[in-house]
Amino acid sequence: MPLRGPFFLWNPTEKSTDELEQTFVPVDGVLRRIERDLREQSDLGQVTHFLIIGQRGTGKTTHLALLYERFRADLNSPYCPIFLREEHPGIYGLRGLYERILEQLAQDYGLTAASRALHALRCETEEILALAVAESAMRQLWRDARKRVLLLFDHFNEFVESQLLPDTGDWRLRSLLQLNPPMVLVAASPIALHEMMEPFSDSNYIGRSDELHRRAEQYENAFFQFFLPLYLRPLDGAGVRDLIETRARWDGEEGFWQRHQARIQAITTLTGGNPRLVMALYRLLAEGDIASAADDLRQLLDLLSEYFRDRWKDLPKQEQRVIHALIEIGVETAPGAIAKQARLSPNVTSKLLERLTHSGLIAYRQKGARSRVYALNDRLFSMWYQMRFIKPLGQRLMGLAEALRGSIR
Repeated sequence: MPLRGPFFLWNPTEKSTDELEQTFVPVDGVLRRIERDLREQSDLGQVTHFLIIGQRGTGKTTHLALLYERFRADLNSPYCPIFLREEHPGIYGLRGLYERILEQLAQDYGLTAASRALHALRCETEEILALAVAESAMRQLWRDARKRVLLLFDHFNEFVESQLLPDTGDWRLRSLLQLNPPMVLVAASPIALHEMMEPFSDSNYIGRSDELHRRAEQYENAFFQFFLPLYLRPLDGAGVRDLIETRARWDGEEGFWQRHQARIQAITTLTGGNPRLVMALYRLLAEGDIASAADDLRQLLDLLSEYFRDRWKDLPKQEQRVIHALIEIGVETAPGAIAKQARLSPNVTSKLLERLTHSGLIAYRQKGARSRVYALNDRLFSMWYQMRFIKPLGQRLMGLAEALRGSIR
């Protein structure tokens, strides 16, 4: 069946507003919660800032894009939304962030005060004075026009780790965002940034001893318990069906579900409910017969290689060891066997399994009254990892064919 126009699998911000709205499927009420709270707190002195957490492909960028479009289209909105997408070129430290905000306030909203502040910031050689100029302009916008900057910040974790912390701008940003702030931050991250959310103790900090000594305690972290964390978890079977039917309606194919109902379970199993992977396999179903498309699926895995590689790099080293152990074992496994395979202590392994389960990357099944067995939730990722790192070529292709046959059954 022909798809309706370009199929934006990797760049949801390229979609039209109409396509974004009509193909969006709510996940755990996250978008509704943020939009409601933003409107309710629009005139309050103390506000909530949000951190959307989900592995790559779960819809973080789509949520930010929809918030941007909705508040931008609302002429009575108390916000000036600014969307910083995944890449942040040209933003170096807090000064670079403020410069980008002023630039967009001037260009997108025609604010002459922002233009003047931008010029003054660029001319100022003293860092502290430059930051003060930008903060004063944002506070003036809030004081005079009763409009706050709504900063929608994708991959905020990368900015904090590589840009803010070295020049201690994190504390200054927190100060701006606290009492009666001129800006509200809705950030997104593929990892949970545990040092921002958990109290510090040796028992729940997972990391090498040099990392433990290098980092200050979480209580001293500028963003410790600062955000309201909202998780985007993988879709269940009903969510996968809803996503596919919604997309098929957009493509003008009302009978798609009825024709492919027997294969939807295969999609759920192969993708672990990751929306981006569901859409990738939807495209295969829409354009051909996946039951006889082992070669197409191999090409799909190659197409997704960079995506899977980025997901792998997002994981802390200890969590990588657990995932590697699970893939090597290849079947549902008890925590003790995983700890042995990963060469980690049982206590550390238990904590890591809890984190990975919470993120949706792995899942467990209750086995008996008090025991659990764990497995990777995303079989496509497991296939990619095996083909790339573990199995020789013959075993790779045999495993891929078997996985396809088992899924289609």
